[in-house]
Amino acid sequence: MQDREIIGIDHGNRNMKTAQYVFSASVAPIQSRPDNLENVLEFQEQFYYVGGETLILETVDKTVNMDYYIMTLAAIAKELKGRGKSQVTIRLGAALPPRRFSE
Repeated sequence: MQDREIIGIDHGNRNMKTAQYVFSASVAPIQSRPDNLENVLEFQEQFYYVGGETLILETVDKTVNMDYYIMTLAAIAKELKGRGKSQVTIRLGAALPPRRFSE
């Protein structure tokens, strides 16, 4: 049976935050696999650089594209690496700020 880990992620407008890490809320596709994989996430055969220049948000809706999903995967990967884990069961919990709940 795999371990279970609790990972909290704050999806801020400027920074992504976990218990151990803070990185800029930004993601950019990379055309090919780079030599240095620091801050690089591979997802669906595409490489992404995560944590560079902060995104300029035109809306507070973080579901209009895949950027925040990719940054969520990066936050999970960073936190698991920091904990020395590679095989775990993950259950994502999501919440809305109270002011957005009625929408």
